[in-house]
Amino acid sequence: MAQIIENRASVELDRIIGNVKSKVDVVSKQGVEELGQYVNAQAAELPQERLASFQKILNAKLQEMFKGVVGKEGRRNQAVIDANRIAGTKCVLVLIDIEFMDPNLKITQFANYIYKALNTDIKEQAEIAASTLGKIVRIETALTHDIVEAEAKRCFEWLNDDAPSKARKYVGSLVLRELVEAVPHLLLKKYSSVVNSIWSGLRDDDIEVRRVAATALRAYVVGIIQRDSTEGEREFRTKSMEKLYISCMETIHCQEALCHGSLLALNELFTHIDGQILNQGFTTVCETVVKLKAAASSPAVRNEVVRLLPILATYNPSSFLPYLPGAMQLLLDQVRQGEKGAFTSIGKIIESTANDPSGQPLRKMETYITMLLSIITPILVPKAAPAPTHPVTTSSANGSWFARDKDMRKSQTVLSPVSTVETIDTAEAVACLKSIARAFPEKVEVRKKILDKDIQDGLFNLPLDDSLVENLNGLCSAIPHLLPSFQQRVLSKASCMLIGRPYDPYASLTESTEHVSMKGDGITKLQALQALQDFDLAGHDLTLYAARCCAPFLCHLSMQVRGQAAITCCKLLSVSTLYYTQLLKTGDERISLSHGIACPNSHSHKSRVLSILRSVISLGVSDVETENRIRVMKVFEDPCFDAFIATPECMRSLVLTINDEAQQVSEMGIMITGRLSSLNPACALPALRKVLLQLLTELTCTMDTQRQDMSAAMLGKLIRACPHLIEPYVQSLLKAIFDKLKDENHRAHGTLLFTLGELATVAGKEIKPFVPKIIPFIVTTLKDKPTALSVKQAVVALGKVMQSTGYIDVFSEHPKLLDFLVDSLQGASKEPFGTRLEIMKTFGIAGALDPHTVVQMRQDTEGKSAGGVGATSVPISDLNYDTHAVVNALLAVLDSPSQASHHRAAVQALQHLLKTLKTEKPVVFLPRILPAFLKLLHENITTDGPGRKIKDRYFAEFMFRAIGFVVEVVKQHIRKYQGSIVTVIQNFWDIGETNVLLQIINLCEELRKALNEEFIPYLTWLVPLMIQVVRDDPTADRVLSCRVMSALECFGDLLERYLHLTVPCLVTAFSNDDQPIALRIRAIRTLKSLCQQRLNLRTHAASIVHAIAKVLLEPLPASNSGELTSPRPSASSQHPPIHTEAIGTLEALLMNIKRDFEIFMPMVRRVLDSCEPYTVATYTFNPKDHLAQLSSSLQKIKQSTSLAVTIAPEMACAAAPSPAQDGMDQRNKPTVNPTTLKRAWQVSGASAAKDYVSWLSQFGQKLMQESPSSSLRSAFDISRQYPQLNYELFNVAFVSCYFDLTERHRVDMLDSVKKALQAENLPAEVLQPLLNLAEFMERCDRGGDQHREASKVNIMASFSPPEQLAALAERCQLYAKALHYHETSVRQIEASMKKFSSSGAWPISDRTACLEACKSLVHINNCLELPESSEGLLKYIQKHDLDQGGALAADMYENLGWWEKALQCYEDSEEQNPAANTQNIVGMFKCLDQLGDWPRLLTLHNTYWKNADGETKLRVAPMLGHAAWLMSKWDVMEEAVEFMPDERLPGLDYVSTTKYFYRAILAFHKNDREAATKNIETCRVLMDNELSTQIAESYSRAYELVVCLQQLSELEEVQQYVTSDEDRRATYRSMWTHRVSKMNKDPKYLQGTLAIRSLVMPTSQNINSWLDFVETCRWSGKMKKAQQVLMQLMGKENLEPIPPAAAIDDNQADPRVVLEYLKQLWVMNRTDKKYGNEVLLQLSTYAQRLGITSWNKDTRNRAPTKVYPEPTDEIKAKILQHTAMWQQQLQEGFWQPQHREGILNALKEAITYDPNGYQVWHEWALLNYRIPIKDEHLSKDEEVKFVTRAIEGFVRSISLCRPSELAVQDLLRLLRVWFNFGCDEEVANVVAREIQQVNVDMWLQVIPQIIARLDSREPGIRRPVPLGKPSHVSSLFARVVQFGNAELI
Repeated sequence: MAQIIENRASVELDRIIGNVKSKVDVVSKQGVEELGQYVNAQAAELPQERLASFQKILNAKLQEMFKGVVGKEGRRNQAVIDANRIAGTKCVLVLIDIEFMDPNLKITQFANYIYKALNTDIKEQAEIAASTLGKIVRIETALTHDIVEAEAKRCFEWLNDDAPSKARKYVGSLVLRELVEAVPHLLLKKYSSVVNSIWSGLRDDDIEVRRVAATALRAYVVGIIQRDSTEGEREFRTKSMEKLYISCMETIHCQEALCHGSLLALNELFTHIDGQILNQGFTTVCETVVKLKAAASSPAVRNEVVRLLPILATYNPSSFLPYLPGAMQLLLDQVRQGEKGAFTSIGKIIESTANDPSGQPLRKMETYITMLLSIITPILVPKAAPAPTHPVTTSSANGSWFARDKDMRKSQTVLSPVSTVETIDTAEAVACLKSIARAFPEKVEVRKKILDKDIQDGLFNLPLDDSLVENLNGLCSAIPHLLPSFQQRVLSKASCMLIGRPYDPYASLTESTEHVSMKGDGITKLQALQALQDFDLAGHDLTLYAARCCAPFLCHLSMQVRGQAAITCCKLLSVSTLYYTQLLKTGDERISLSHGIACPNSHSHKSRVLSILRSVISLGVSDVETENRIRVMKVFEDPCFDAFIATPECMRSLVLTINDEAQQVSEMGIMITGRLSSLNPACALPALRKVLLQLLTELTCTMDTQRQDMSAAMLGKLIRACPHLIEPYVQSLLKAIFDKLKDENHRAHGTLLFTLGELATVAGKEIKPFVPKIIPFIVTTLKDKPTALSVKQAVVALGKVMQSTGYIDVFSEHPKLLDFLVDSLQGASKEPFGTRLEIMKTFGIAGALDPHTVVQMRQDTEGKSAGGVGATSVPISDLNYDTHAVVNALLAVLDSPSQASHHRAAVQALQHLLKTLKTEKPVVFLPRILPAFLKLLHENITTDGPGRKIKDRYFAEFMFRAIGFVVEVVKQHIRKYQGSIVTVIQNFWDIGETNVLLQIINLCEELRKALNEEFIPYLTWLVPLMIQVVRDDPTADRVLSCRVMSALECFGDLLERYLHLTVPCLVTAFSNDDQPIALRIRAIRTLKSLCQQRLNLRTHAASIVHAIAKVLLEPLPASNSGELTSPRPSASSQHPPIHTEAIGTLEALLMNIKRDFEIFMPMVRRVLDSCEPYTVATYTFNPKDHLAQLSSSLQKIKQSTSLAVTIAPEMACAAAPSPAQDGMDQRNKPTVNPTTLKRAWQVSGASAAKDYVSWLSQFGQKLMQESPSSSLRSAFDISRQYPQLNYELFNVAFVSCYFDLTERHRVDMLDSVKKALQAENLPAEVLQPLLNLAEFMERCDRGGDQHREASKVNIMASFSPPEQLAALAERCQLYAKALHYHETSVRQIEASMKKFSSSGAWPISDRTACLEACKSLVHINNCLELPESSEGLLKYIQKHDLDQGGALAADMYENLGWWEKALQCYEDSEEQNPAANTQNIVGMFKCLDQLGDWPRLLTLHNTYWKNADGETKLRVAPMLGHAAWLMSKWDVMEEAVEFMPDERLPGLDYVSTTKYFYRAILAFHKNDREAATKNIETCRVLMDNELSTQIAESYSRAYELVVCLQQLSELEEVQQYVTSDEDRRATYRSMWTHRVSKMNKDPKYLQGTLAIRSLVMPTSQNINSWLDFVETCRWSGKMKKAQQVLMQLMGKENLEPIPPAAAIDDNQADPRVVLEYLKQLWVMNRTDKKYGNEVLLQLSTYAQRLGITSWNKDTRNRAPTKVYPEPTDEIKAKILQHTAMWQQQLQEGFWQPQHREGILNALKEAITYDPNGYQVWHEWALLNYRIPIKDEHLSKDEEVKFVTRAIEGFVRSISLCRPSELAVQDLLRLLRVWFNFGCDEEVANVVAREIQQVNVDMWLQVIPQIIARLDSREPGIRRPVPLGKPSHVSSLFARVVQFGNAELI
């Protein structure tokens, strides 16, 4: 079946490639497109195995096209070769962008093909091949650099050769241009070679070579010279360009070729180089060019001079002024001579001079205007003007473009559309006229000339092509008065071109169109229609014009005319719509609204519009050309015509596009019909419903993967277009999508997930129950990472599912998903930019998970996965560290499903690594390498469909070969893994793939050699399987059977117990003359080998002898026989005669059975006597000699003569040691080539960020290639395919090379790294690896103590001083590294100051440096959230008197987080110096911002803002905007946003997106959704680099940005909240609440998040979240902020605190807020007992007002006061609880009877209100627990009463506590009560009854305490107490065993 499919693919490819080879351009182009579509379809549809086969077929076809063709006479047919290579290059060009094979393999093969195609002298072939090569090298992989190197070298050789062929120079110029355009950064180090080669091309004799070389120079200048670079590099490049300029000037007066090349170079230099570089020689160039004599004789030189003059005028208009007369005179002379381009150059000079600010060039140009106009006029107005043939129309007074009086029309004329002037001259003249009008719009002479009727008539005598329309638009924009006249002329001329007469608005429609020809000149019609589309026709009703002049051409024979007619009709109708809309705004009575669109109040107008649109829709439905249908459908994507096309007539036609054969048309039809379903559901919904069912059927039933992918994509479009249609089908759609997602090999997973995301958006909560099924599919797709598009679609689907269902616990339940998304944002595995934006959106939707939670999740995940084969860690000082590092990196590649394309290369690298290790080394890595190999094999089996199948049989074959190699290397050490290997063999043997079985048999042989007798148990099942393979071998040449026999021969003496199976199989194989001769000989040789291995074959001797006799009796072959199946082949055969093999086996059998062979001798003698002798090649068969030998041997046996036993040569080979054992013992250690490595480490050519990335990649590759470590060299090949490996092994490779270099080379290499570190624009992805390298080498101890110390000295000397490294680390937010380097700096300073310790006088410079270093350390510790370390540094500063006894500066307090003290410092400084001080103002704003004191911050704004300078406003604006936003001061916020910086400023904690974030909030406040969305997207774009850098260090480091992402997502959600229904709003509110619960409880994160929600949700709906925020502020010590929020919640405008009495007097305040405010007052004044009593009194009073006073006998009967809103029972319980708690704190003897009764009654009453409240039960139990301990005067009964209450309370509180970990203290108190009072029988009974309610898992935490009391003497304590049901106890025991240790058991 597979062969049939491959044959079909081959035939189809032959057909398509045949079309590509066609000489007809249209057919060839269609063939190329068809090839791309076919290969793309195969890549999407075929499974991996068949896709590999298809790749081989396709590559064979391509290879055939590029190789030489030999004719019949043996000569090369060069014409056919060139045609094939051109066709092959076209194929390669279309295949480059298709993902159907590994990128590295693809570009390698394609580059080889193009290499052949470039060896040509055919221009077309060279151009397309060079273009293809440029596209190939744009796919940057590890191999791209090598391809560019090779091609650039060839270009340099071809261009610099003194006597090359012209074709080679032309090709070299083309290729060099493409390389420079595609990858300029890879040619940085070849600057001189590139420039010299280009200059050589510019001096060539061939003009084509010179022109191509000029384009190469242009590409080089644009791509390299203008790149961002350092000042030194810019200076160097400036001098280089000046040198090139000098060369041009030296050769400009030489012969024609040199002059022309110089002018070409000057053109490019002055066009693309900055104006400051070539200013010095500008005057010389101008003077030379204007007076160039060569221009008089050479057309090429003259043309370049004409092109260069306007470029010079634009370069420096003022300096060009003195040469303006000469230039204008030269150009005017060229105009008179008819030189092409002269008018264009004049126009450019005019426009360039118009832009000069001085205006002097423009004034001087006025002298030439008259002359120019006098030249242009005769060109546009020829002497013999054509006679008028048609009437013309003029504007009427009422604004209509046509005259309404028929008599008036008769008196007008129109010019003929036929031009009598040369098009090219007149077109340039019109362009020049446009330039004059732009430069002199107010000049009277110009306006008069252009408004002249003759000039206008001349303009419209020209063809109405694109250039004329562009010039007419330019003239109208310069002189608006021309527009009405030009409009009427354009309409009239277009009408003449279309229908052959001017437009007559009064003619009937039939009369106007009856003579319209549908044949004729299609180009003319197309020009007219295009002109009507492009020219500005605003201000007219063109409906009639469209109907009469354009609509008829919707049926034209030309495809282009039909499509353009449709576009033009719709454009004219939209102009009419806009015209009537404007009239409507002015209140014109003739205008009214009809069908939602402004139009005249007439039925005829509406009918006319509908008629045109129906015709356009008909074209979009029925046109045979897909391109036309797409163009029409794109027109209707604009909803301006919805009111018309929603009519039944149009809808009936429009719905037909849904089933169009083109997917793009069909998708647009679905989207448009879905949009119109709200206007006309009766027509739209039935069709859409039918399509829905059709797509659902295709998705579930069709077997075509490509069709399924298409159906899934269209289904997603349909869901988005018409969501209300989908709601009844949600369940069916989910089932269909789930079924397809379960298919592991399905290639449409990304599209299915996209559709699932759209469905989730529509279904909302209805899909929530299925989310646990959906998320694993998304995780699998992201993990496998099939394509970049699939990853993006999966991420989008994940975000939509979470947002629509409110299910945001994805990261908590799938921690690996979080890690994957984090990895996708940074490092070498970074996803494309569009995918990263979607990942950022998903992060925001999922919410900012607390970093501590993330750490705990990862620890739990690592704990669950413990026990697997992970990366081993060895010290860096270990000499084998590099090998371990390489193994870890390669195994990581194997462990990643997303890197499946690199698995083969990684396995090969590991094989090579094992081979190069010494004998004992491979065993060390065996426990990690072999399980990884076996895992890959297990994953290569799929169970989808009937039975098991191999996903990729080629890979399985490769892996079995690799495992066989491992077994060969490690030998007997494999015994530990023999069971796992055998299991894999059994799994794959059942599947029965031929090639895989061959490798499995080979593996079995290796296992037998390694295990010897230990392999015997596996032969029980293996031998029968092998015998079965021999019997059922399906291969034509019986390869499998031969391989099995070879394995049986290898098993040898182990087959003793299986001879009854083996011998019959072998006998049958060689005795059957129908079998291939190769199989028969292999079988008889195997039997001979078994005989020689001392196996006991006596019982099988008869069958063997009889079979051999049968072979010997076979008839002799013919003399000329050459058949392979003949028993005795001729000399031409590759096999020896079977007779000789049979006799050898007979002799071996004799030696095996010895005397027992005597019984067979008579028969053997008879058989040999009947045989005839013969000779074939070197083989001789003489029966008599063989008989004599047998007889002699038998006689010797009888006489007991010892005979030597011959060992099979195969066994001898098996006994010999493997060459892999010797490994490195037989090899010399590789050495480093410093010359090669030096070329790689040189960084002098790098300038832009991309250059440094390329430099690091190439440097890393060279380090691995030249490393003295064989392990690193083993990974070189895969590092070229998988660049991330370079980054992972960069440090190891660097160190391995570093210690093998000489001291001079070491210094040079470190200097190069230092130079890179000092680069201004070094990107973070390069800076981080270099900083990691510095740290790695600092910790490296390799080379002994002497080398270690030397390396550390070099590190400090060459990797920059520690303070500079710290600054670099801070630059990319690597704070841990920065901390280390700052500490190193302090230690160095401290060490230098120790010599002054005796005198006690430290130098001031060292003291200052140490103080600054300590400040930096405090700042870093603050960034790392290490306040204790900061305080320790403060003590260090004070201890050593670094501040010299003075007060610490305010910035030090800021770093310590002591904002109150910092604020005080700034305020004191401000009082001492009242003058405005930027530092003080910014400091005060910053402190108030951190303290959250927004009112004071806004007060500062009122004080300082107006008089502040720009810098102060710039630095203060982010903080002011923050405060204004949180205080809802929108005017202040808008004022602050205008001054916010675009980038992060030093010393400010605000991210670079702050400005756009606040702009988005302001836009939403103004209800400008579009601006809000745009600013949100800008925020995400700006966050990309910063987020990638910070999240690479840790999730917690990037947490602030993650919170910002959440706020951006919520800002988008609040926009949707406004337009959503109540159910959807409830989902949003629930999701927002859940997000806050998962966030870090830091007020700076929470307040902004809550403030965003306040934009749409009043605080009354979100009070609980705000109260939680208040509680968080109290925990963090931000009392001021908590108090202000409470005042806002109470509705107070003044945020100053109010007395408690005033708070409870507000009946409108929410009781929850009042209680929280009283709690705030209590906490703030807890040390003031008097104030505490006042707060308690007010709380009691408030409780009385609420009617919850039953616990107070004095106020029980008082009526409650009405409070709004009504408090809940939970709030009442909290009030009672806090009353009891505060009473205990205020009353010292609260346990005494006079106090405790009231407290107990309050808590008891609270329990009645909230019986399920943990806190109430906890306080109740705690009070009853304390009373017996405190009160020594209790009676026994009272004591028991309180103890039993405490037990009941603790049990309830433990049961209700969430999370349960917080109840440990209560559990310990429960145990204490039990152990102290358990001797009482009543207490013991209560314990036994209540303790069973405690969750069994809780006891795990107190097992030691329970065990410690097992020896108690008290019976009540010792007696058994059930901790739960028996099943619970067994579960407890199991968990103790699982988690416990000796302490617990």
